[in-house]
Amino acid sequence: MLTPTSRKPFQVHLPTAIVLMFVAGGLLWANFIPHKLEDQQFVTFFNWFEGPNCFMDGTSYGWPLAAKLRYVSIIGYFSEYSASRIAINAFIALILLASTWFISEWSIRRVALEKEV
Repeated sequence: MLTPTSRKPFQVHLPTAIVLMFVAGGLLWANFIPHKLEDQQFVTFFNWFEGPNCFMDGTSYGWPLAAKLRYVSIIGYFSEYSASRIAINAFIALILLASTWFISEWSIRRVALEKEV
């Protein structure tokens, strides 16, 4: 049975939840704003176009890696995803959220222990 001073294993404090909400919002914002592609960025995205002038306009979405590519080429309009880049972006987002949670909870517990002593 839990004593009044013990904590549940995965309890999250309200300040931690608020900080995590802002971090998640920042990650969503970074992933959904469009980034204009330059010629060389477009060529290195999928590594299968032959030259730098194969497209007329390109936009990428994703942070830190571009996971979605929208472009207009001579042939027409295309939109492509990179599953590996989506997985890497999700992994980095989870690392950022977990480290934010750990630092926030650690600082709250440290202050609570100092008040007890």
